[in-house]
Amino acid sequence: MDYDIPPPPARHDEDSAAYATLLNTVESLQADLQQTVTTCHGLREANATLSRNFDAAKDELLRQREKVAANRAELIRASKVKLEADRQTETLVAKRGSGVLDAAAFERTRGADAANAGRNGARTAPWSVGDSRRRRG
Repeated sequence: MDYDIPPPPARHDEDSAAYATLLNTVESLQADLQQTVTTCHGLREANATLSRNFDAAKDELLRQREKVAANRAELIRASKVKLEADRQTETLVAKRGSGVLDAAAFERTRGADAANAGRNGARTAPWSVGDSRRRRG
């Protein structure tokens, strides 16, 4: 951004000194302007990079929130299944203790519990009520 600046008039030495001061000021301002423009371009590039990084982080956050929501729903579902299985077990134990449950009904229920336990990765006992009765005699 160089300007064609005419040479100072040859009138007085004071005018020449003022003109030289003005010329130095203009050159200094031009250098400052160039530095400011360069800084501005650098900041615009940095802003564009940061905006892209922000958008990527925001997208990743949304994906992680969806995963957390899915995991939470699966945990709730598994907890409900476990609670229901625990209630059934407590009912069976209560009935068995009071002599209300016969061996066939217990076996049917045990089979359903084993199927549920198999889905949940739990293990079942390798014996049944009938086996324990036969062992006792």
